Amino acid sequence: KIATLTANNDIWVWGARNKILLNHPTRQSGEILGVSFNEKGDKLYAASINGDIVEWDLNVSTYRPPILTHNGMINSYDMSSDGNYVVTGGRDNTVRIWDTKKLELLKEIKFDNEIASIMYSDDDKSMVVVEGTGYQRVLKWNLFSMPGGDLQVAKDLPPSTRKCFVSNNCNWVIYGQRDNTVILENTETSEI
Repeated sequence: KIATLTANNDIWVWGARNKILLNHPTRQSGEILGVSFNEKGDKLYAASINGDIVEWDLNVSTYRPPILTHNGMINSYDMSSDGNYVVTGGRDNTVRIWDTKKLELLKEIKFDNEIASIMYSDDDKSMVVVEGTGYQRVLKWNLFSMPGGDLQVAKDLPPSTRKCFVSNNCNWVIYGQRDNTVILENTETSEI
């Protein structure tokens, strides 16, 4: 299945093989930041920038009212590959780890800066959180073990860093600097 988003905040779900529109969930309030399917593909989670996360049942095109709320603007959102956990990071300098089965907050982690991005590893064992000052500058990356959210490594980025990306397995942080240099850094060994 493939989910697409329209300019009007409508989410459309398509069959990946036959390219047929499977269903058209109704419009969600707030600008949508990201969508994720659960492991079975019968539920879709949509996170809006205003902090709400809703769950769509794709079998009947209905959704529950917001199941999780970050209580502030979300800058970044990701979901574990098994669909059991959602992580949200916001302008309130926090990352929240949510249990999607119990619909409860497991842990809140406070930072010194806004959350620029979050990446949950594809093996569900780690998460990298990038701190920054809005979208203008990234300052630091942090590696956590998951799902507990225990800090493993925290590393400041050079002052000239403008963008920072994380590999799907969370083993590499890739960042670019003002002088057009690109650095690849191993999150476990700090090898460059």
